Amino acid sequence: MYLQSLTLTNFRNYQDFEFNFKNSLIILTGPNASGKTNLLEAIRLLSLSKSFRARSDFDLVRWDMDYAKIRANIKKDHTKLDLDITIEKAQRRQKTIKINGVEEKAFDLIGELVTVLFSPEDLNLINSSPGDRRKYLDIAICQVNKDYCRALAQYKKVLQHRNQVLSNIKEGFSSKDELTFWNEKLVTLGTRIIIKRKKAFNFFNEKLSEVYNEICNTEDQVLKLTYRPNLPLIKNISIPDLFRQELENKQDREVYKTYTLVGPHRDNFIFNLNNNKLSTFGSRGECRSAILALKSVELDYLESSLHERPVLLLDDVFSELDKERRNHMFKLVSRQQTFITTADFVGLEVGFVREAQVIKIKEGKITNK
Repeated sequence: MYLQSLTLTNFRNYQDFEFNFKNSLIILTGPNASGKTNLLEAIRLLSLSKSFRARSDFDLVRWDMDYAKIRANIKKDHTKLDLDITIEKAQRRQKTIKINGVEEKAFDLIGELVTVLFSPEDLNLINSSPGDRRKYLDIAICQVNKDYCRALAQYKKVLQHRNQVLSNIKEGFSSKDELTFWNEKLVTLGTRIIIKRKKAFNFFNEKLSEVYNEICNTEDQVLKLTYRPNLPLIKNISIPDLFRQELENKQDREVYKTYTLVGPHRDNFIFNLNNNKLSTFGSRGECRSAILALKSVELDYLESSLHERPVLLLDDVFSELDKERRNHMFKLVSRQQTFITTADFVGLEVGFVREAQVIKIKEGKITNK
């Protein structure tokens, strides 16, 4: 997978940006607040239809403009695709998405340009909230599994409806019998989500220890992601049966709280190194090596479905890594098209920089085009 060109109009601090990418390694350099991360944000937006930074699409529009446009040409499976996103402040339909000139939904965009983002914030994933870890996992799976993405979207809608029914029951406007329909919807969709998550964890755990040991130059360390589903999974009992049983057991409590307590929306996973919880016992170096291993395996996971490497986006992470971990990154970036942001070239090898297409940015403009 290869991003061949990118055009930005009124996006963040870019009034007019157009560039063709000739190399598989692109280094975006410039002073802080010059717009380097904004470029990665635009690429990720084309990948997921959502920003990884902004709460609202309107935040992406240049402050004195009425609209923003992001266009890209990508090469995928030996074919070319044109991707186009327009955000208009004045329109009720604030965001329009086009693939090869045809208007599509955000759901259709996901999976066209597949990316892996690695930013300094990811280094906090081990100690962050379960919601952050679920979001990370969901993004990875959704990019290569439309069925999972569809089930997840439908599950969220069912959850909203069911929570409303729970609230109505508590207020005396509905009976508990009305939960039956929504319970079955929740069980069907939730089971699909749990099964896909289990498969993803199996893939990650087959590779994580090997990659971690390579990063740390060790041989016997065991890094695992331990899946902690909200349902108490028991052998010889099907997931749907367990799901229904838990919903029945917690029904009165759910009515009292007016929200659903059972299901994959409350799942979690933790990082274990040699059977010890990394968030509690891991050193700073061990945690950083674990996240680096996670991102490396994420690339392999996506490739296993795509049969080609996704695009890698590295947002100022080299400054956060020591020499040993930077060396692993140097090896990793050569395996796919990679975009790197950095304020300077400190920590980057001369030969590494020489092979890259270097784009110097200042105040949303290219200074070396």
